Amino acid sequence: MKKVSVNQYAEVLYQGTKDLSGHELNQALKNFVSLLVSHNNLKLADKIMDKFSELYNRHEGLEDVEITSHKKLSDEAYHYLTAWLKHQLKKEIQLTKKTDENLKGGIVIKYGDTVIDDSLATKLNNLKKYLVN
Repeated sequence: MKKVSVNQYAEVLYQGTKDLSGHELNQALKNFVSLLVSHNNLKLADKIMDKFSELYNRHEGLEDVEITSHKKLSDEAYHYLTAWLKHQLKKEIQLTKKTDENLKGGIVIKYGDTVIDDSLATKLNNLKKYLVN
């Protein structure tokens, strides 16, 4: 039997559920889990769901954006950042908020293959490089 990739499973799940809701959606998800179990691939469920999320967002015109800060930002700050990102990306965004105590200040924004590192550590490193050169 040919091995099915995570991407293939995610595509099948997306195509099989995109127009469903309610009981039909629940049944399709149960069938999908049964398929994974029958092929001994339930261990791939987390990776499949990550790929499914990417597919869903791409098809729906959404961009996954992760904002990391030292501590939780105010609702006003998230609102401003969300509006700015929507304008920059020309897309609706799916925002994930994270905190990282190792980040001493500033924020890091990630989406797609892009990282906007506006952290204090990066600013200090850039200043050090500028002053040394």
